[in-house]
Amino acid sequence: MFLFWLEEEGEEEGRGGRGRGRRKLISGKLKFFLSFFFFERFQFRLFNEILAISRRIDSKILSKLENEIAVQRRDRSETKAKRMRIQDGRRRFWRHFLKSFFVRNKIEIFEFPIRNLIFA
Repeated sequence: MFLFWLEEEGEEEGRGGRGRGRRKLISGKLKFFLSFFFFERFQFRLFNEILAISRRIDSKILSKLENEIAVQRRDRSETKAKRMRIQDGRRRFWRHFLKSFFVRNKIEIFEFPIRNLIFA
């Protein structure tokens, strides 16, 4: 009965789209009634489409951020490793230098006065 009323009230507009059937130009009162009837469903569909689009955008943004964070972590770990290598190299250099200094000058390490080490 509702469909019959819709057919009776409306006028045809074009040949219609694929799978949608024929569009109708519906009179003002019927349009007002239908807007209440279909608005929730339409709003829900629209909301779902907006959500899907926002999720796609969010996933793209998230993947970019995750890649950036991974790059930063890798850089940080590389710089940390580099810093450790440099510190290790400095330690090795000073150890070698002090040993060679003591050996060259024939100074016993235990006889070397601590006061001179502190104030030198």
